[in-house]
Amino acid sequence: MDYLLPQLLAFPPHPPPALPLSDVEYDRQIRGLLQTLNQTRASMLISGVPNGGDLLDILDPSINTLPYLYTLLAHINASTSSNSNTRFSRDTLPTGKLWPYMVAFAERFDPTQVRYAGNEWRSVLECLAISANNANKPITAIRPIRTAMLRLDPHLSTFTSTHTIFMQLCVSAKSYRAALPILDSEFTLFPDAAEDYVLPAQSKVLPCSNTPGTRLSITYRSGLTGRLTYQDFFQYNLWGALIWIGLRRYAKAELLLSSILVAPSDNITSTMTVRAYKLWLLVALIDRAEFPAVPRTTNNQVARSCRAIAKPYDALAEKFISGDATKLRGEIEAGRLIWRMDRTEGLVNQLPAVQRRASISDLSKVYSALSLPSIAQRTSPTPTDLVENERFIYSYSASGGLEATISSAVRSKHDPSSASSADAPTEQQTPAPQPPVLRFASSDIQQRPHATSEESLAATLPAQTRQIMDLAAQVKELDGRLALRRDYIDWVKKARKNRENAGVSADPGWDDGPVDEDMMTD
Repeated sequence: MDYLLPQLLAFPPHPPPALPLSDVEYDRQIRGLLQTLNQTRASMLISGVPNGGDLLDILDPSINTLPYLYTLLAHINASTSSNSNTRFSRDTLPTGKLWPYMVAFAERFDPTQVRYAGNEWRSVLECLAISANNANKPITAIRPIRTAMLRLDPHLSTFTSTHTIFMQLCVSAKSYRAALPILDSEFTLFPDAAEDYVLPAQSKVLPCSNTPGTRLSITYRSGLTGRLTYQDFFQYNLWGALIWIGLRRYAKAELLLSSILVAPSDNITSTMTVRAYKLWLLVALIDRAEFPAVPRTTNNQVARSCRAIAKPYDALAEKFISGDATKLRGEIEAGRLIWRMDRTEGLVNQLPAVQRRASISDLSKVYSALSLPSIAQRTSPTPTDLVENERFIYSYSASGGLEATISSAVRSKHDPSSASSADAPTEQQTPAPQPPVLRFASSDIQQRPHATSEESLAATLPAQTRQIMDLAAQVKELDGRLALRRDYIDWVKKARKNRENAGVSADPGWDDGPVDEDMMTD
């Protein structure tokens, strides 16, 4: 250890030199450090330092990222090897002695250095997730894994295997808001391999390079992500939809679920697709109070299979659309066991209230004002319970879902407007209380967008501007990457050859060339 410790602390230079290392020199030195670490026995890394103590207490994860990572993994492997029955030992649990070191690494590592040790970096994050789940404390791993994802890729533009792991932790812990920094970030790239591109020798990008285009560093070969399949994409969207449902952001949940339905398929319907269809139907009913049409780009065979398997849900939606509260409640009770087994009972139980609110909104298309008892007679399953009906309508109006005002009308039993002057009494009568009246806003007011203050608009402009700039940069990068992909170059060559044979000299566009069936089925 006396001779090894100086080698581990030699890179990166600390304090940093006045002139930063070039990418070539940085790459050369870090590969030399990696060679040293790979040739060092794990037993030496965990043996401690000469004056006592652990090597992890001397190394700084933000500076000595790679030595810290290799030493930490040596400790993890040593603790699990003594417990052959389990993948992770008590030392890696949230109450174990290695847990603080794993959290410190996940929250402080150098993102440039871990590009050279992607598999090892991912092993620590997976150890955090599995250990937290084994201890039935998934919430303890959410913050460190989220921080690690943001440190590696601040834009979160590339979908990785860690995305699904993180979403599963948030759903298990019911920590929905903790998922928003990841869930709100739209990824535009999937991991690919460097061999998929045709790169000139002089344009080789080193892993340590921080120039535009380094998002290519998150590839399968880098180890920063595991191999992904369409099931991972489905699972991520399904977890994300459950989180949006938990936050009552039904429109966003519907979008994620519909992306599962429209995914390309070889006429095969998976269980996740059926699950997504059931949730998508319920979410659309709750959010828009209408029976949604299946997205047009959904595979016809998949759509038919989903409807056949989810017949109880379609029947439930039909009862909902009918507007008959009694039939809807009867359908809910008849399928109670189904909803419970599918774990959709919570969503199904919301449908009667949604149908009731939709019926009240429909009255605004016919009437300009109605007394609350009259509305109860038309929309409530218990019209005689005036107190409950009044409370429900007040709540609906106060929530902003209904453009209407409630006024308490007080009229005399001998209102001059409704009785002739000859029948009017000679002495003043005591006015009789009348039920409150719900006055609907006119249709043009209901359709008018809500006014937004100039201050609130000004506050949102900087964030929207940054999003547009980030999107423009990603589009520019994607255009450049597309032009270098082997399959695109082969397609261009084939299209150009066909055009030359046809006597057309113009360069082809995406919509002009022939469709390569082999490429479309990959």
